[in-house]
Amino acid sequence: MPLEQIQQFLGHAQLDTTQIYAASTTAMIKDSYQQALSR
Repeated sequence: MPLEQIQQFLGHAQLDTTQIYAASTTAMIKDSYQQALSR
């Protein structure tokens, strides 16, 4: 989902605020992937 759509959904006036919630590290992505596989 484009970041601008997430910004509107969350009601943020500034895109910078939304980017805080959208930040992901490689470790976070790997962990999410592993959790999805174990379901």
